Amino acid sequence: MAGFPSLTIIVVSWNARAFLGDCLASLLAQDYPAFKVVLVDNASTDGSADWVRRQFPAVHVIENERNVGFAAGNNVALRRADTELVVLANPDITAPPDWLRHLILPMLFDPTIAIAGCKVFYPDNRLQHAGGIIRPPLATAAYRGARQPDTGQFDVMADVDYVIGAALAMRRSLGLFDEGYFLYYEEADLCARARRAAQRVVYVPQACLTHVESATTPKGDALYLQRMHTSRWRYLLKHYDEAMLLAETISAEAAWLAQRNPMERLAAARAYWETVRRLPSIWRDRLRDGAAPVSLSGQQQIGEALCHLRAMAWAGDETVWQGMRQLITLSEPGFRSNVPLLGSLIACFRTAWGSVAARWYLRPLLEQQSQFNELLANQLRSQQARLQMQAEEQAALAQAIAELAAEVSVSPKASTPD
Repeated sequence: MAGFPSLTIIVVSWNARAFLGDCLASLLAQDYPAFKVVLVDNASTDGSADWVRRQFPAVHVIENERNVGFAAGNNVALRRADTELVVLANPDITAPPDWLRHLILPMLFDPTIAIAGCKVFYPDNRLQHAGGIIRPPLATAAYRGARQPDTGQFDVMADVDYVIGAALAMRRSLGLFDEGYFLYYEEADLCARARRAAQRVVYVPQACLTHVESATTPKGDALYLQRMHTSRWRYLLKHYDEAMLLAETISAEAAWLAQRNPMERLAAARAYWETVRRLPSIWRDRLRDGAAPVSLSGQQQIGEALCHLRAMAWAGDETVWQGMRQLITLSEPGFRSNVPLLGSLIACFRTAWGSVAARWYLRPLLEQQSQFNELLANQLRSQQARLQMQAEEQAALAQAIAELAAEVSVSPKASTPD
């Protein structure tokens, strides 16, 4: 296979020892002629790094002192890489021996392809990813073909909005990941930058692999939702034009927020707060990456809108309380019958009364009580999360004030003339 350049495969891992054996074995078995595998361990507590050194001595291990996230973790290895082509792989993927060769081949024939992604399957052989889609005006992300059976409907290479970061090839000259993303939307951001530079992002159906997905970052909990919405808003503010943000995104976000459950509203509230706190750096990063600037008045309107959205997210709890007030007083259900009770049916009626009472009287009361109990439990969880988030926000503000005070105290004083 002459003509295939050397490349580097980077695996960023955090507490993924249970998956690393199958993953690294499949990567090292690739039939590509020249490559090396680098594991970046994000301060795992499961002994992953030492275990990999013992079991896979061919893998170069880099250990970070803390969990810096996906973007910064990959950047650690990207800064040290000495090959132009780099492949990123999650620790919970397994790939057949020809995967890497198929993934790289289109990039060798077309220098305008900056990023290439794979056809990805769940372990049950359903499709997980055949290229990614970013939908305006909220920048919601979706995979083509998600959870569909593979019938060949995505067997043609295609230009796409983005490809999943679980397994992609990129040119190192494209630059580093934006470390403002801790988790989620990092690859979408990188792909948007590539497309803005008139380079292609393609899905390569011949490059197939299996991905467990969310093996070490479970979906659906409050932390996942907070990180996802924080990253989504970073992507929105970095890549959407001012007119779209002001005319469509903000109103669409308000409508979306009104339909969320208490947990997701709290996560969104934290995401809005995090975004407002980082607005100055986001605007700088937007200009750095080549997007059109947002006017000062637009920046102010967006900041005010995010604060309003956060207030909406907090206020959403009142809807739950109103529902609880309607259920808090148990009401006696009525019993109606269109059949007259004749004397000859009294004995039968008495016999069946126990069943009737349980079915038509006690059961509605129990159902009403259960609804109230469920709402109360959800609301208590919501309040607990809210208090925790407020404490974290206060701690972050205190830290920011302390850092600002430290900067002021060490800044050189202006000299005064004698």
